Amino acid sequence: MINNTLVKVTTPSLLGATALGAFALKKGEDKKDTFRTAVKRTTQGSIASFAFLKASDDYRKNNSILKSFATLGIAAASIYAIEVLDKKMCEKQEKNIENKEEENEK
Repeated sequence: MINNTLVKVTTPSLLGATALGAFALKKGEDKKDTFRTAVKRTTQGSIASFAFLKASDDYRKNNSILKSFATLGIAAASIYAIEVLDKKMCEKQEKNIENKEEENEK
């Protein structure tokens, strides 16, 4: 079961990341920012897909709604954590850029 699930989760996520990156680069966005966004969205999409498949499988096999909701809750918390980490990393990167610019001005 797990091998099929990993294939079902990984393949669409990688295709989505490729498409997202291609569209962003076509618009003329920064390559570094595009890569970061693509990795973040791919990771979040993979977590959501895997959680949905796992929750539906738990409910179907064990008729356990509590376990299904727990899986979805953990996935939601993980997706939120990725968003917060990304925001913190962007803020830190912006501060580093500002500090370098201030050093260059001196």
